Amino acid sequence: MAQAFALCIACPLNQDNPKDCPLNPIRHLTRIQQFEWVKQATDEQLAALCAHHCSCLAEKERALIEQYPRRPAPTSPPPL
Repeated sequence: MAQAFALCIACPLNQDNPKDCPLNPIRHLTRIQQFEWVKQATDEQLAALCAHHCSCLAEKERALIEQYPRRPAPTSPPPL
């Protein structure tokens, strides 16, 4: 429940509120309304939101990593 409430506040990756996020409308509520919404949600709903978050976060992290070129692997160990 704590993770779901934290996700209701903002996206933990960049602290924004993406329009395509299923929590977008919830993030416009007051903190009390958000807490009440989380309390009323079923375990299945909360699990689905957390699963969506994990998938979305992995996708966004992958996109961030792909922005930077990979360094070549060292050919010999660094000197001691």
